[in-house]
Amino acid sequence: MCTVWTITQSAGSCWEWLLEEYLIAMFKKRNFKRDKRQLRSTVKNIRRFVRHMWGVGSAPPSHLMFLSKTGKIMRWIAKQKIKRLAQTRGYLVDILRFLGFLRRQGFSQVRLSAAKMVTLNRVLKQELSTLPQQPGTHHLADGPPPH
Repeated sequence: MCTVWTITQSAGSCWEWLLEEYLIAMFKKRNFKRDKRQLRSTVKNIRRFVRHMWGVGSAPPSHLMFLSKTGKIMRWIAKQKIKRLAQTRGYLVDILRFLGFLRRQGFSQVRLSAAKMVTLNRVLKQELSTLPQQPGTHHLADGPPPH
């Protein structure tokens, strides 16, 4: 378990612990071979987002306060829009689901106020809604894409 002490000692492993908890929660819902690949992809997307937000090359923080930097989030989204539409949608959906999971579980490491989490959700959902719809897009692991 990730305690306050382990956060201050090894924030990187704490992030891995949070991602592992998320993966376990998602995997409990479904247990198909295809889902395993999808969940691996989801965790990879979340890792990329978090690394971008805290700054590649620096040690990971012990909290999620850096996620309140809306400008940095918008730059990340702009960078994602260069990719294929389905890939961009997938990134945004994965991040929204992960943040929802963190909010529901109430992990003490998050340390983002409810208002900041709502703002972050709103920004990501707004960006997701501006992407053109792609027929036949299927999102796995936690129901339909967030609206």
